[in-house]
Amino acid sequence: MKENGSPYKPSVRFWYLIYWAVARITKKPGKLQTKIARAGEISAWSRYLGREFGHENLALYRDKDSLRQSLFDLVSTNDKVIVLELGVAFGKGSKWIIDRLSTKLLEFHGFDRFTGLPRAWRGLSIGHFSTNGIPPEINDPRVVWHVGNAEKTLKDFLQERQSSFQTARSDFKFVVIFDLDILEPTLECYQLLKPLLLSGDLIHFDEAFDAENERVVMEIFLKDFEVEFVGYTSEAASFKILRTKSPTI
Repeated sequence: MKENGSPYKPSVRFWYLIYWAVARITKKPGKLQTKIARAGEISAWSRYLGREFGHENLALYRDKDSLRQSLFDLVSTNDKVIVLELGVAFGKGSKWIIDRLSTKLLEFHGFDRFTGLPRAWRGLSIGHFSTNGIPPEINDPRVVWHVGNAEKTLKDFLQERQSSFQTARSDFKFVVIFDLDILEPTLECYQLLKPLLLSGDLIHFDEAFDAENERVVMEIFLKDFEVEFVGYTSEAASFKILRTKSPTI
């Protein structure tokens, strides 16, 4: 293997053989090409976090349950939380969150169309994750489902509760789960929530590795707030807000 007439050094030649093999394998589209491309995304995701927080500070979790449990462990014994889950689908995550927060949970609000994705996303078609408009059956008086486009129902909910949130904000922390997958509603929901977020609130991005969608919003969030980086998985990341960043002049 050569470049400009000169042979590569053995170590360089080894890696270029690997790269050539990957290029050959992924020459035609298919499942293997998709898996290799995803591995590259995950590698880039880890490198991004290393640049942002320092590689020595990266707590990598094997799965999302372990990561979210570490996030919830930051809720002190005397704290109460209101959970806003943006993106519910079948409700398995909702039930898991409710069970884990247990007595610390004041309210749980789930926002979803329940008719699936509004546009195609990462090979999934419009309507994927649909439950035919029916929210999960979770028998808990603290749970409220907001059916419709999350950016619209969240706006209505925040307007309705604006005064009570402002006067009682010291009585609870927000736990916000971003899991809408695609950029547009995630960004709109974040912009609606940003003025209400305070020190101690917990934020989880479920598909933050996706550089074209959820990570765009996560990067904006990190410019707006100083955070404690709780940790990450191959896909997700969690944070505790420390304070709002001062605007730069």
